Amino acid sequence: MMDIDAFDTAILRALQKNSRQTGQELSEVVGLSPAACLRRLQRLRQNGAIAREIAILAPDVLPEARLRVVVTLRLVKHMQRTANAFARRLRAHDVVETVLSVAGADDLVLLMAFPSIEAFTEFADTHFEPDIVAGYESRIVLHDLSAAA
Repeated sequence: MMDIDAFDTAILRALQKNSRQTGQELSEVVGLSPAACLRRLQRLRQNGAIAREIAILAPDVLPEARLRVVVTLRLVKHMQRTANAFARRLRAHDVVETVLSVAGADDLVLLMAFPSIEAFTEFADTHFEPDIVAGYESRIVLHDLSAAA
């Protein structure tokens, strides 16, 4: 387990809101010097505390990904090995942005982006295999409020 102190936690929380903050901007939030923030940031990246950094695009930037869909999947049998293998196959597709394993009535939650509802339907018909997926529900994203001021 990696050692994460209060300064590291503050840096990580700040980065979740905007991963492009400079050392100076982080120092104002965290209360350390810009150099100390950048050293900590480099260590957090190297030790795996930051799993990956992604860009969240505006919906109208890429016409092939205008329709974002949240999908909840219930698997026929929830065995971790089966769920992991299925998730790996799904992540191999460009339309799949995020795959989460969840507790509760559903087993997986996907965030996906498509050019049209027809493209989503075709993907679901092709890839949500009935011997693995017992059922699914989809929700169309109207607005991403996480970036709203």
